[in-house]
Amino acid sequence: MKPLTVYTPDQLSSSMPPDLSFAAYRFLAEGDSWFTLSTLNPARNSNLPRAQRLLLSAAEWAPASDGPQRYLCAEGWQTFSDYLQANFSRLLGMRDEGPSANCPAFVHGYACPTPRDAGAGFGLGPWLMPSLQSHGIPVNDWIALAALLIHQLGGLLAVPWAAAIEKTMRGG
Repeated sequence: MKPLTVYTPDQLSSSMPPDLSFAAYRFLAEGDSWFTLSTLNPARNSNLPRAQRLLLSAAEWAPASDGPQRYLCAEGWQTFSDYLQANFSRLLGMRDEGPSANCPAFVHGYACPTPRDAGAGFGLGPWLMPSLQSHGIPVNDWIALAALLIHQLGGLLAVPWAAAIEKTMRGG
């Protein structure tokens, strides 16, 4: 097996980035922006239909007793889930049509983000903080809402891979 070489963002954005042209294998990576897929970016879209939003507008919030769940739009999360499922199905289908058929797939989740005014390098970000601000989410709820978002995303990411693993173990 060939060794895995990992490059840090600093190395990739340096004035002398590593030469990646030799790579025999490449990973398809979404990066740190799962919540910006399609129109479901929670930033500045509170006027969109509910099925195209991950967060609710202040007028739609449930009671405070519902905790951070009160800010989430169920219809938007269903759209997001369907979108991820379709894309993972297509990705795994493409894998299985080529020389990597039934090879393991690697997917990862994230640690709980801290909504703050800081980017992620390459001049990108922040992602979460502007979305929470634009929806009027109280600062005191940011950490709990970020944890809920990541927990729900982890659940969405686990579903297609669990089905793919089961299919692979059955031999097809």
